[in-house]
Amino acid sequence: MKSGPLLWFGAGYISAVAICVWLNISILCRGDPKFDRGCGGFELYFMVWLVFTSPIAIVAAIAAGQDLLTHRVRIGFLIIAALVILGALQIAFSSEGMGLPAMYGSSLPAVTVAFLVAWRLSVRERSLTSEPPVA
Repeated sequence: MKSGPLLWFGAGYISAVAICVWLNISILCRGDPKFDRGCGGFELYFMVWLVFTSPIAIVAAIAAGQDLLTHRVRIGFLIIAALVILGALQIAFSSEGMGLPAMYGSSLPAVTVAFLVAWRLSVRERSLTSEPPVA
């Protein structure tokens, strides 16, 4: 597999987490009141949430690196996985006191289902494009 889609996924993942954390901290002021009445502490929150969401991104990258997926389906899977991670991050920010369990409980099953759907689409795509065996 070419490393291009995985590099774009990594860059997009880091950028998306930064944007999501910035939105929740700077705009919605969902941070700790110790940091500028809840509207500060981006440097701390960004690193914390990047580390906490990285297992989900690593699982998605490993799953996308398998030869089970075709290139087109692999890119679609990585996009869906990034959206699932952002949704899980937003759920974690919104749920008071249940941040990490809510994030992992909502994202890992979703990434697993997305991979199974992507794998099934790859199998179907390969069966449609493969030539019939020559007798």
